[in-house]
Amino acid sequence: MRCSQLWSQRVHAESLFGLAYSPVLQRAATAGDGGVKIIDMANGAFRELTAEAIAMDTSDDGRPHLLQWSPDGQILTVSTRSGYVYNFLAKMPMIHSHYGTTVAYLSSLREIAIADTLVKGRPVAVTVGIEPTFTGLGKHHVAAGMNNRILYYRSTPDDLSKVSEQEYMGKVAEVCMNDRFAAVRSDEQVSRAERVHTCTIMCVGDPSPCSHRVCGHSLCLLLTLAPSLPRSLCT
Repeated sequence: MRCSQLWSQRVHAESLFGLAYSPVLQRAATAGDGGVKIIDMANGAFRELTAEAIAMDTSDDGRPHLLQWSPDGQILTVSTRSGYVYNFLAKMPMIHSHYGTTVAYLSSLREIAIADTLVKGRPVAVTVGIEPTFTGLGKHHVAAGMNNRILYYRSTPDDLSKVSEQEYMGKVAEVCMNDRFAAVRSDEQVSRAERVHTCTIMCVGDPSPCSHRVCGHSLCLLLTLAPSLPRSLCT
């Protein structure tokens, strides 16, 4: 098979120790003198991203030796000849939710930032116990979830404690909250919940209802964040 050269450039001055390619990001990472360099290969661009280079000790013991991307392209793992392993976050998943003018978004793998778009100031950072794949935001609470598990936290500046942790029988597709309740949409049967096409929650303190349409094979479970109130409210 005949091959043709598409691109050639010296990215390290003296030595090249390793090379890894991420098909998801369409980026290559090279390890050599000066640390790790990132090459953008999308659309045949083949350009070095100097702003994303990782400076590392390249002495005989500390120089980067092997490197590999995670399958989803989010983490770049680099090992050194001295036995150290470093994990660098290369891509942050886009996870977000909102309540009124307040937004919640993933600011780190285990941190959710909450900010009011009408108020200047630093966002409230909530450290969560999992690496969430979805989130939900209410008036005073934020939810962090993955698969069939959801952790609920208070989201006020003076109280960021975890108030509840729930596991559901099916993989959670969505969670929506107001100031008192959380509505969880799942694709499997949940105990004490009824099969519904549309579940409408009258939000206390909010004249407009929070309505979610779910398919006939889905279930909606309402979980109260106040322990004294009934746990199952689907009727």
